Amino acid sequence: MTQDEIKALELEALIEDLRLNHVCCPKEVILQAADELERLSQTEQEPVQVSPLEFVEMVMEKEHLIGKPIFWAEWPNKEKNNA
Repeated sequence: MTQDEIKALELEALIEDLRLNHVCCPKEVILQAADELERLSQTEQEPVQVSPLEFVEMVMEKEHLIGKPIFWAEWPNKEKNNA
């Protein structure tokens, strides 16, 4: 896990904690955290190929999500074709 990924998780947890606990916090702090989280999420990441089984497990019940995929699968995959 990269430092940016760790920071993004920490920011998500902070924002969620503030929201759930109705903590009185300066609006600027929340907006700054949200902006930083958005910046971290925009970091370019090359898609990673996974097995078809891993792909299905990762996307199960997440069919509604929209965005740029970070993983993909190929079926039939090259290993199956060569066997």
